[in-house]
Amino acid sequence: MEADDTINLVRYLRIISKRKMLISLIVIASVISAIVVTLLSPKTYKTSSVIQLSNPQISLSEETESGKGDENLRIRTSASYLVETATSDLVLSKVASRLRLGVPVPELRAKIQASLPELSNFLTITVNYGNPQGAALIANTLAEELVKQISKGDLLRKNFLVKRSKQVQGELQEVEKRRKLAEEILNQSKVDLTLSSGDRIMAQAQALQVLSSLSALTKDLAGENQKLQARLLELGETKISKAAEVPRKPNEHPLSTNIAFAIVLGLTGGMAVAFLAEFWQKSS
Repeated sequence: MEADDTINLVRYLRIISKRKMLISLIVIASVISAIVVTLLSPKTYKTSSVIQLSNPQISLSEETESGKGDENLRIRTSASYLVETATSDLVLSKVASRLRLGVPVPELRAKIQASLPELSNFLTITVNYGNPQGAALIANTLAEELVKQISKGDLLRKNFLVKRSKQVQGELQEVEKRRKLAEEILNQSKVDLTLSSGDRIMAQAQALQVLSSLSALTKDLAGENQKLQARLLELGETKISKAAEVPRKPNEHPLSTNIAFAIVLGLTGGMAVAFLAEFWQKSS
């Protein structure tokens, strides 16, 4: 069995040696094709703009619910949502309209990439375009439109936090009134001689239970209010951190990679053609 394998291998090597000119021509043709295609392919220019979001937590999966009339307003600020917003039909159509690009939104979307790493508040907009000025203009215009879009959510979020903080403070005042009333009942039960000892003990126990519940409620509301105030302090301003610059050089073409791929493809195809030519010659 090993002898047959050796004979077949020697046979294949002889065919390759015999048809080496054909194989070489196919490899050379593949390399020339790769060079021509690489050099004649349209040049593209890449540039990026960076948006600083209102706070780092905006990059996390976060949903805030607030009431607005009869509607339930849901403010979505997850990273995936913001990336989708950057390349949404709404935002891209506004960019195309402002710049009068005359390019369909799907075609424009193919030239844009948006990225937002986890635990980061910097959203990067990268544009690949056919001319350097256009690339920078699209990146900066898109950043401006996106800042407007996100700022609306920032305002809604801020209004919700302020409104909820006022509600909590109002609830704290109501709890304080109830606490004072419970203390008055407790003090009165201690000096009210019209009550029997059993009724007096029961009234005091009920007052103490109410005071305990109100104390726990006060602690919870105070903690929530503290968190709301901290969120308001954290909430900054969504703005353009870095404007896109006009790129000086086009994107580098991967010529060496294309040539290496062409050599491998040419060798594979050349040997296949050589074997077919050999077997065809023998069969005829």
